[in-house]
Amino acid sequence: MIDFRSLQVEHFSEEVETMHRRIYGDAEQELLTNTLNISRMALSKMSISNSLFLNVNHTKRAGIIALQILNGFLHDRGDVEPPLFFNLILATLIAHVGIVGGILEEDEIKPNQNLVRYYIGKGKYKEYDGPSSNSVLWPDYINRSLLFIDRNFRSLKNLNLEDVKSAIRLSDISRSTPSKEFSTFCYYVRSAHMMAFMTQSQYNQWLVRLYRSLEEAELLGEIGFDDLGQFRGQYSSYFWETFYTDLTHTIPLLSGTGAGKEVLATLYSRISNTK
Repeated sequence: MIDFRSLQVEHFSEEVETMHRRIYGDAEQELLTNTLNISRMALSKMSISNSLFLNVNHTKRAGIIALQILNGFLHDRGDVEPPLFFNLILATLIAHVGIVGGILEEDEIKPNQNLVRYYIGKGKYKEYDGPSSNSVLWPDYINRSLLFIDRNFRSLKNLNLEDVKSAIRLSDISRSTPSKEFSTFCYYVRSAHMMAFMTQSQYNQWLVRLYRSLEEAELLGEIGFDDLGQFRGQYSSYFWETFYTDLTHTIPLLSGTGAGKEVLATLYSRISNTK
């Protein structure tokens, strides 16, 4: 049987190698090795998620957008600093790892039992009497992702944990930007996930996936949608009014490359009826 998830991991690794070669040639081999190792680890963890939306498919797509952002840097500035290359890919791929049930050792998941307890930090748990997907963890994934980072990441060349953790705090694409205190780097990661969703080839299917995941997480009321019909009909307008300004750091970078222009063209086609 073909393991499609493993194929996704290896396909992304090939894309990383291609972009690394484009930027650095045969130099920075330690950077390449570390980035490939961290990419395979992050995507392997996300492949366990059974959330309809925050899963390995979305994550890999966001990673591809992150590579296009790096390509935009190369075109715009002539080079890409190794820490940016490493941390942008890492932060994009690992941001939602907290959505994965069982990712923390305190999680209590027993075979053949619907009742599960997920650890959310500071000695607290949330219980769910299933069946349910990992989407129920959406409101708590940021804290869980940060715990995972603190427990599993050690000193690596080019690693900036504070940048990665700040990007995770801004990565929830169900919510508007909480403040302007975040760095431009954080917005690159946020943009990668937003554009990954908005430019999916099966966009209507992913729109339903997003709705069902937010419904399971009991987050729909917070963003003001009552039913799927309203969500499908009004989401483009909602995105334009709520999230488009978050992309302002990234759009100029993508507009300088052919692949980036294709991404932007798809994005604009999805929100064109709101302008």
